[in-house]
Amino acid sequence: MTRHERLTRLLKEHFPQAQFELIDDSAPHANHHPEYDGETHYRLRIQDTSFAGKPTVKIHREIFAAIKPETDAGLHSFVIEKAAAP
Repeated sequence: MTRHERLTRLLKEHFPQAQFELIDDSAPHANHHPEYDGETHYRLRIQDTSFAGKPTVKIHREIFAAIKPETDAGLHSFVIEKAAAP
């Protein structure tokens, strides 16, 4: 299973009603570090009704908690471009 697939699974498990786009931005960062396997940089755009009324920092903490297994496994960069209620 690729990192993209694992991230997608984690996001769907934690935010089952969310609509999201997960973009792999790893290619421009290739060869920056010998330990990077090519799936190191991602961007996320996500909308979920559970985000309604929550401060942005709380939403971002929830998202990062959801993907913690991947950050622990070496995910180098994860940018949340948009996180909002629909």
